[in-house]
Amino acid sequence: MRMIQIQDNISEQKNLKDKLESEQEKLHVEYSKLCESLEDLLNVNGELRSEGQAIWTLLGGILGQKLNTPPVLKASKERKPSKKEGGSPGKSSSLPANPLQLWHL
Repeated sequence: MRMIQIQDNISEQKNLKDKLESEQEKLHVEYSKLCESLEDLLNVNGELRSEGQAIWTLLGGILGQKLNTPPVLKASKERKPSKKEGGSPGKSSSLPANPLQLWHL
């Protein structure tokens, strides 16, 4: 009787492990898509910022004045990933850490 319970428990744990591995793979795929989207958005943001700065400079030239640059047109500071996210002192990155580093068992 005890052996049957242990075998059932092992089987249940294996099924749970398989489900978790499947869910982890889905999360890895979703994470990769999000990283790609983030990179695309950062690129577009940089282009828009550059265009905005050019227009702002042109406007200042038309007015014959040096205009203060609005904060939205200033280059944003990139956040540094924490050590837990795989960052190291002095390095900055606009992309999150590799999920394999975060979910490593």
